[in-house]
Amino acid sequence: MAGPLSISLIFAHITLFLSFSLRTAYACEGECMSGVTNVFNGNYTIPVQLTILSLADQINSQLLPDMPPTAGYLDPLVLAYNDQAYAIMEKAIFPGFFHGRCQDPSTGFNPPGCPKPDCPVVCGTPGSMVHFYSRLRYIAYNTTWHLLHDLAKPGTPVFNQILNNVEELRSSGASRKRQLFDDTSSLGDYRDSLFPRLAKHPNYSGGIVSLAVSKRDNYVRDTLAGILQDIRFILEKICGGGGDGTTNGLPYCNWERSMKEYILTFP
Repeated sequence: MAGPLSISLIFAHITLFLSFSLRTAYACEGECMSGVTNVFNGNYTIPVQLTILSLADQINSQLLPDMPPTAGYLDPLVLAYNDQAYAIMEKAIFPGFFHGRCQDPSTGFNPPGCPKPDCPVVCGTPGSMVHFYSRLRYIAYNTTWHLLHDLAKPGTPVFNQILNNVEELRSSGASRKRQLFDDTSSLGDYRDSLFPRLAKHPNYSGGIVSLAVSKRDNYVRDTLAGILQDIRFILEKICGGGGDGTTNGLPYCNWERSMKEYILTFP
């Protein structure tokens, strides 16, 4: 009696194990999540660099026309992007879209192709990422431009640092031009001699001169904000889109074949 009972128990355990194995799909976790995230961020290294250089070209042309070409004033944006890109990208992919199990709730079993090579259910497996790769690449693209755009919005620390850098460069360029004229204090003394009563008035602040400075400051801020606002469309064009909201399938930021092959290296 003991022998047959033991054998039946063994078969029962084997059956239970096989049933559990069939019901449970491997998920993209740990190394899979970090690997996919890092590779997408790595793929976007050159498109992001080209976006930064395009921004610099516009800023140099519109705000620093008399300065040697440079992009160093955009370092705050580059550093902030590099610091946040991994966490933002991983969250957007896992669990932002790909998460959970693949089982059919009515049967409790995995659909054909799950966990891989091609799983037609949105879940946290390599096969699901392969099947929905067209969605995955747009997640990576949208996450990249959104991060750059949000970092560079007016009022953010990054925007203020860039603005300060640009204004310092403009000031250094203007100081060289001022060497062609007499000291500005003599001009102020001459102005005050013409309008002595106005110069002594407690509310006098330079009038037209201070207003011109205020307009100049607003011009730099507004122009810079307008340029940085185009980040999305610059990256879109670099990725093969129209630069006007038309993505055209992002042919230069696709990487479908190599990414699918890489994703399927995970269990």
